[in-house]
Amino acid sequence: MVIAVMLQLFPLTANPQTKPKNPPASTRANSIKISAEQPVPTVNMSPSSSLMISKHRTNPACTASSPVNSNPCGAMRKLHRSRSARATAQDLTLSESQIVGTITPLDRNDFDPIGIKPFVISPEIPDVALVRINGVETAVQSARIVHPMSQTAESTSNGPTITSYSPNFGNPGTVVTINGAGFGSPQANSRVTVFSVETYSYTAWPAQTWTDTQIVTTVPSNMPLGNVYFNIFVAGALLPGTYPFEVGIPPTITSYSPGFGLPGTHVTINGTGFGPPTSTSHVSTISEVTNTWASWPAVSWTDTQIVVAVPPGFPQGRVEMHVFVNGLESIGTSPFTVGIPPEIDCYSPVFGPPGTLVTINGKGFGATQGSSVVQVLSRTTNTWIGWPAATWSDTQITLAVPADEPEGQYYFSVVVDNLRSIGTFPFEVGFPPVISSYSPGWGNPGTQITINGSGFGQSQGTSVLQALSSVTNTWTNLPVKSWNDTQLIVTIPETMPLGKVYLDVIVGVLESIGTFPFTVGIPPFITSYSPNTGPAGTIITINGTGFGATQGSSVVTLQSVTNIYTSLTVLAWSDTQVTVSIPKLTPTCLSYLSITVNGLQSIGTLPFQVTSK
Repeated sequence: MVIAVMLQLFPLTANPQTKPKNPPASTRANSIKISAEQPVPTVNMSPSSSLMISKHRTNPACTASSPVNSNPCGAMRKLHRSRSARATAQDLTLSESQIVGTITPLDRNDFDPIGIKPFVISPEIPDVALVRINGVETAVQSARIVHPMSQTAESTSNGPTITSYSPNFGNPGTVVTINGAGFGSPQANSRVTVFSVETYSYTAWPAQTWTDTQIVTTVPSNMPLGNVYFNIFVAGALLPGTYPFEVGIPPTITSYSPGFGLPGTHVTINGTGFGPPTSTSHVSTISEVTNTWASWPAVSWTDTQIVVAVPPGFPQGRVEMHVFVNGLESIGTSPFTVGIPPEIDCYSPVFGPPGTLVTINGKGFGATQGSSVVQVLSRTTNTWIGWPAATWSDTQITLAVPADEPEGQYYFSVVVDNLRSIGTFPFEVGFPPVISSYSPGWGNPGTQITINGSGFGQSQGTSVLQALSSVTNTWTNLPVKSWNDTQLIVTIPETMPLGKVYLDVIVGVLESIGTFPFTVGIPPFITSYSPNTGPAGTIITINGTGFGATQGSSVVTLQSVTNIYTSLTVLAWSDTQVTVSIPKLTPTCLSYLSITVNGLQSIGTLPFQVTSK
């Protein structure tokens, strides 16, 4: 992911007796952040689909003669994902360096034509979204924090646990569903209470339904706006520790740019609900170096965009940015790094047993190692481990997987002068299952899909095949009709919404490394177009089926290998033929054409070469 996975839990204070003017970082929302991203595999579905490219990484400028450069990372392809269906309580109590969180929609439409290996990414955490950091899109986790009291009494696997709840904000009257285990049956001494950060007091919330794995409660009508933390009493025993629910409709940060910079850098924060500038609205940051809050001056402020400046003399390191409006706090943010951190561009190979030599390419590592380190985060244990480097230069590091490292996924980070590389995608220790192809590439609910590959195991056992919907951003286990080591047959459920889904085989702690998308529904189909080269102003006639009698909301786009999208000007539209023209300023390089009808995108196409004249 480029950008990837790191986590931060700021120190927590004991429950205060009086409320300070500014609650300490330990009681502020959004102190745990998780990001995830996932590269994609070689598309083996059709000649055209293998040419689709990923928009989250900006490649060097292309030329007509050389659309792909010799960058060692040029062959890597990435897709952002989360494992929202498999979150655990342990995922909410992590430590080490923070990363990102927001609540924007997750979009997975695009693929890289030059990738030779597929990839997988993301710790198992709910509420994942997509942000752009330094020009790179990253799937990220919305904010999480442990309750101020939770450091003294955390749940164990043998006791009741809170795993998630939804939604994570809402006005009084909102119905909140709390998921977990060990809640038991309704009893007189079992109840839901919340701790309000605004009032520093506890309030009982009425339970509408109560089962062993789920409680449904309602925000009381007189509940003050602000963050609250759930405490559940099960048979009189306190179950503390959870991330915050925000009473009210908070502002939302969807993205910002750039992702790092020195003091004086202007940072543009995009989102919603910022409102007009007022004396009480502000942008505050918390430094992971000093663990202190500081306001950053706003250069400009609108309802959807804020520009702030990094203050002079601000200490180097990562900071979280939070927008406060009418006492409500933005839920989630990506970290801004004050300074110029090292960057991981790619690594190879993407999996292997202990002893495998891994080459990490990037920049800013320094000519010699000195006090710099490579750290990996184990997805299995949620702990950070140092992997010793074999060689070190400013642009490349080599290291071997330690002999005793258990199987699982690991996330790389390079730390130079206390500045941490902004993310990475995972390396899998072991030999994960591999999806090599599937057929068909699309179909309505009820369609059976044959998935070919290796390492699935002779029988299913506890293994599963999951599909991630790009429409709902949720995971669904697909019903398995047959299972062997090289082929699976599954069925698309009748309830699966139309749109792209991403398939993932999970065997033990290892996952198939990426996948290309299956389209639920019947997408438009491009059979041919002409010409296949030309400058801006060129008229292209596209032939196919399923375009629709009229254009409506349908669009035709070109995606360049430099990951720039251009909407083409429509001149004529029918169900079997569309005529478009190439606008001015369209990038002059190899591009890929697609038609999207009712949210369903044509699956692949031959490339179009945009020329300068």
